[in-house]
Amino acid sequence: MIRPAVIRPALFLAALLAYCGLVATPALAHKPSDSYLTFRVAESTVKGQWDIALRDLEVAIGLDANDDGEITWGEVKAGHADIASYALSRLTLKADGRSCTLHAGDQQVDAHSDGTYTVLHFTADCGGDVAV
Repeated sequence: MIRPAVIRPALFLAALLAYCGLVATPALAHKPSDSYLTFRVAESTVKGQWDIALRDLEVAIGLDANDDGEITWGEVKAGHADIASYALSRLTLKADGRSCTLHAGDQQVDAHSDGTYTVLHFTADCGGDVAV
């Protein structure tokens, strides 16, 4: 039989070792991020589509409003402005040294082989003809 006086030092030692990182803990990992970016160029305008995994957007900006572990179309739709702002702030397009101005368009959801993705349509005005 283990006495309470022995348990307390053992718990303290276990907590100390865990805090110092000396106890192995299971590692959690997920598939590396994927996204798919496509462009169509027409004179000075670029039309684009960016497919971004919802699991990555959940980590980045939090889409699961009710914290039930499921991201619904309503939650994606409600987060459209945040998704567009987050994504387009990380995308830079240039043509002939000029920065293109990005504008978010409509948004859809699509299933890829590794999960559900948001499909963000956008346009980029490059202020002049764009050569491909």
